[in-house]
Amino acid sequence: MTSPAIWYGRNAKVAIGTAITVATTSTLYAQATAASGYVMTNFCKDLKIAPGESAVDPLNVFGTQLLEEKRPNLVTADFTIVFTNVDSWGSTNTWSTAAPAAGYTRFVGVDSTGNKTKRCIGFSLQQTGTNGQGTVNALMNNAVITGQGDLSVAADGSAEQTLSAACQLTEFYVEDNC
Repeated sequence: MTSPAIWYGRNAKVAIGTAITVATTSTLYAQATAASGYVMTNFCKDLKIAPGESAVDPLNVFGTQLLEEKRPNLVTADFTIVFTNVDSWGSTNTWSTAAPAAGYTRFVGVDSTGNKTKRCIGFSLQQTGTNGQGTVNALMNNAVITGQGDLSVAADGSAEQTLSAACQLTEFYVEDNC
């Protein structure tokens, strides 16, 4: 029996940019980091991706039981990034750039209801273990940032921020070389 692979969360990365046309010529994460428009890359401390699933409900019709298939749910992701500067705020839908003082980056809140920017969100996870090494990349294209959590600063000086995103099942891609 081979030992299980070890996934190092501290090496997980996230990249956020504008939506792209997914190509087959490079990895999903490479495409996310090369997205046009605003791009934010950072380390990801915590990541939870819930792939969309199609529900099935029973229908009782005249003594016969049928199955009713539902449309797939949205793919959702909740992730915590290492906060290094306010660039992570600029990657969400509720902020836009404003003229700053010299040497600073400034964002101002905007109401983007009904006009949220579609994002490309790429994740890259690194694996090591007795089975070798590998990478798993996931990409949410045409995703919407659905939640921007608090900026929290721990007593040890580290800072982090939690973001949530959602996309349609047909806009979610995953690949590996394990």
